[in-house]
Amino acid sequence: MPLHNQVDMIGTIVSEPELLPTRIGRPKLQFRLAVRRPPEMPPKWEVVDGRKVRRPDHVTVVMLGRDVAEVHRYLARGSRVLVVGGLISRDVTVNGEARTVNEVLARRIEFLDPRSDQVIAGHDEPGGPGADEHDGNGDPDPA
Repeated sequence: MPLHNQVDMIGTIVSEPELLPTRIGRPKLQFRLAVRRPPEMPPKWEVVDGRKVRRPDHVTVVMLGRDVAEVHRYLARGSRVLVVGGLISRDVTVNGEARTVNEVLARRIEFLDPRSDQVIAGHDEPGGPGADEHDGNGDPDPA
């Protein structure tokens, strides 16, 4: 049976989207997305101004390929978007400590704000944009 790796998330961008170079100098778009947990998961809570409020999960989203500079022009902190992609993980060393980083590699990003309902990037075919920048495990080229 083939494996399936599909992530669909709706959330709010909570960091300024960054256009960064990969190790080989190609552009990589990266931002953090705040998403609500599914109803079957226990919520995370925090106290704000004496009230208990539900806290979202924050997920790092990356996108590779020739369209990322154009996508970057339209994204901003506070935008609500739909992200369609797959879950990836990679090992990194931070201050001498080995860690695993999980990210969503976006194939498609769509605006959900009333001012625009356009798809700003869409690559639903396997091996879409930036496929040549993945290593053999499907991980993006770390910057």
